[in-house]
Amino acid sequence: MHPTRREVNQKLLGSLMAFGLIETVFRRDLFADSVKPIIGQWLTEMDALSRDLKDHKLKDIDFQAKLEALYKRVDLAVAAANRLRRRLLVVGTGPEAARLHAAAGPPVEFLGWRSDAEVADLYARCRAVLFPAVEDYGIVPLEAAAAGRPTIALARGGVLETMNALGRSSSPPTAVFFDAQTEDAVARAIVEFESAAHRFEPAALRARAAEFDTAIFRRRLRDYLDGRFREFLARRAC
Repeated sequence: MHPTRREVNQKLLGSLMAFGLIETVFRRDLFADSVKPIIGQWLTEMDALSRDLKDHKLKDIDFQAKLEALYKRVDLAVAAANRLRRRLLVVGTGPEAARLHAAAGPPVEFLGWRSDAEVADLYARCRAVLFPAVEDYGIVPLEAAAAGRPTIALARGGVLETMNALGRSSSPPTAVFFDAQTEDAVARAIVEFESAAHRFEPAALRARAAEFDTAIFRRRLRDYLDGRFREFLARRAC
């Protein structure tokens, strides 16, 4: 492992959090750049779905969360929904499902696995998505934004790069952040969102998601690779 560590001098990563973790493992300063993963499929699906639903009064679901693994901390979303008596739909499966079922009250419904089309529909019909996890990137908030829906998220990890937080950014807000990974913090963030829900514009949310579309990803990746190749040629010419 150690010779490989010494030989690596450039990295292309999906987020600054991933860069920090890699730099810690390699224990040295490295040149790194970030090219964000894409959500082109979701942008296409959400655009079509939004046209289908444009005359509907949406938001017939209060909040939505995804259950896939323990670190997602869906237990915090469930506890906050129980406390505030807000309807929460939990999508997906995972090893914590049975425990969460036992802890959930009447406002919480577990939907299990759903197809991409069904998940897209749920995104479009909820008021917001709850995201209590620490993710090095985190595609869920961008999927929600593509549907014109904001995210209530823990202020750690990839969301710091992809989301514009209410009261923390001069850009149109796409999320409400909370700073502690606790039930109290999630509940307070939900209440904060509800008091400021009118400030989240679907068009602005979709515009933010569009910054991560396929064409932009390809252009950034091509520009990065072209730049590194030109540097390589310049070094060889010396």
